[in-house]
Amino acid sequence: MKAYETGLQNVARDDPSYAQLNNGKDAARRQHEKRIDIVRQLPVEIVEEILMLLPKEFKSVCLQVSNAWCKKTSCCANAWKVSSDDDIDDDQMINTLQCIAAHVEDLTINTEENEVLDQYFLHMGKGHFSNIRSLHLTATAT
Repeated sequence: MKAYETGLQNVARDDPSYAQLNNGKDAARRQHEKRIDIVRQLPVEIVEEILMLLPKEFKSVCLQVSNAWCKKTSCCANAWKVSSDDDIDDDQMINTLQCIAAHVEDLTINTEENEVLDQYFLHMGKGHFSNIRSLHLTATAT
């Protein structure tokens, strides 16, 4: 939609491309309005059950789909109780920490990146990991 709006701002109204851009924008808007976000419509309990079945790397991706998905999936405490960064890349884990930290009870950190460790400890210092019961730093962590 933004691309169409930018195009419409940069093309003269009497240019034949203007009508094409306007039609394209209308079609894109109609298509956008047809989308159904199933996660947004499901109760948190069902989303939580689904999340618990997903591998860790897919759970963290769900947090990044949209604001609505982040809000819904971060409310699923049971899905985040046990957390490890073994199965997902460091950047992805850093992006999910603030959303899930309050639910994590058992945390395993396995990274050689000091920057990643700093992010974990920063969140711990701010009290984001308020329910943590166990913390494991593996031999490869520095």
